[in-house]
Amino acid sequence: MVEPRAVELVGMTHNPSRALAEFAATVSPAALQPDVEARARGLLLDYLGVLIGGSALPVGERAASYAGQAGPGESSVQLRGSAPASTAALANGMTAHALELDDVTNVSSLHPGVVVWPAAMAVVERAGGTMADLLAAGVAGYEVTMRVGDALNAPATYARGFHPTGIAGAVGAAVAAARAMGLDADGILNALGLAGGMAAG
Repeated sequence: MVEPRAVELVGMTHNPSRALAEFAATVSPAALQPDVEARARGLLLDYLGVLIGGSALPVGERAASYAGQAGPGESSVQLRGSAPASTAALANGMTAHALELDDVTNVSSLHPGVVVWPAAMAVVERAGGTMADLLAAGVAGYEVTMRVGDALNAPATYARGFHPTGIAGAVGAAVAAARAMGLDADGILNALGLAGGMAAG
């Protein structure tokens, strides 16, 4: 009889999803360095600018109409109405991307702001959070979006018929929302799993 022994499987000694969740759980308003906070504020302003611009376009008007059908809720839609958080996040993300002037990262070939900020804002607003909470959630969401996006290899992702924003962005938005809800590493890991299972693009 062979005695049982520990077997270390290749690739199983490190769990990238767990590492991302544990990182995101450490991002808090108090932990943001001044230069990181300043950059996050700039990215948020950029997002708000394209959101306002996109709201004047037909797609922005349709997104607002769609959100209005969901009824009033706890999260703002285009800074002028309200809807349930998930509907507001969807409508605001669509609207902000309409101008095609939203932020982009060339390495990952994706648009982080239009997925991260709508999710973070909707949840922070629903929870009655602060600007500091929003910035921390945004930083966590951006960082995860960029890390996953870089790992995807954009040319290979496009060759398979996907857009990196729909994949890495979904994961980053989930992290931003989870962080805004105050979830711990286990909760964020669950959010990552759900987002990974639903990501498309």
